[in-house]
Amino acid sequence: MMMMMMQLFLLTLLITVKQSVTQNIITVDQVSVQQGKSIIIPCLYHADYIHYPKYLCFGTKYFCKDVKQLKNRMVSVSDNQTQHIFTATLKNVTTRDTGAYLCSVEIPGFKPKKSFQLKVTTATPELYVDDQIVTGYEGSHLLISCYHQTRKPNAWCKIGGPCVSTIGNISGASVQLRSTERGFKVTMSELSVDNSGWYWCSAGDQQMPVYISVQSAVPNWESNRQMAESGALDLPARTAGNFPLTLKQGVAFVPPTVTLGAMRAFDRQK
Repeated sequence: MMMMMMQLFLLTLLITVKQSVTQNIITVDQVSVQQGKSIIIPCLYHADYIHYPKYLCFGTKYFCKDVKQLKNRMVSVSDNQTQHIFTATLKNVTTRDTGAYLCSVEIPGFKPKKSFQLKVTTATPELYVDDQIVTGYEGSHLLISCYHQTRKPNAWCKIGGPCVSTIGNISGASVQLRSTERGFKVTMSELSVDNSGWYWCSAGDQQMPVYISVQSAVPNWESNRQMAESGALDLPARTAGNFPLTLKQGVAFVPPTVTLGAMRAFDRQK
């Protein structure tokens, strides 16, 4: 009797979990990558799944095999339990890797899955970015270029969140899209650490994931000056004429080959 009551309780709990989750896992629909490259796929899962194993599988919803066991190359899966996102990284892909994949969670009697199509091409991918991991700084802005040659609608989306097609706001950051000859550019302004996370470029039914890491401190001219004056930087001799000042996102970065004297000389020339 006790055993039957326990089984009934577990069954009820399982049905409750199924009914409480409107969308089990969120990920891309279609993504393309060039042969020999790597691709990172983010999979957003429900908080109820936090302590269960996650994996990427290849096949269909009804017959799916773990990619780690199936593919004869490096595949890694990492689980960010704070953001409820696990990522699957496929390295050195080939055209044989083209096909249907599923983000999957291993739960006894219930295996949530979300499928996506991966296309590996020897030519230029249908939609791609310069880098899937981008770093920004609090209070500044980021520019992401999304390359494609289609006439399909463009959008910039946060995984599990809103999309912007022209001008809008995502998690407090201003977002603006601008069309270019090679696709479109996304500008995210007024960044905060809350904007860290996974996004994707979208062109029609194609997506390309991008992870944005927003850091709280901005390397700048004054911080380098203060460090040099305090002796925290041991800088070799260099003349002001060779001062290789560079600008990144409107912020002055001073490489560690510049002396305090060179900085002061450069400052007098401004």
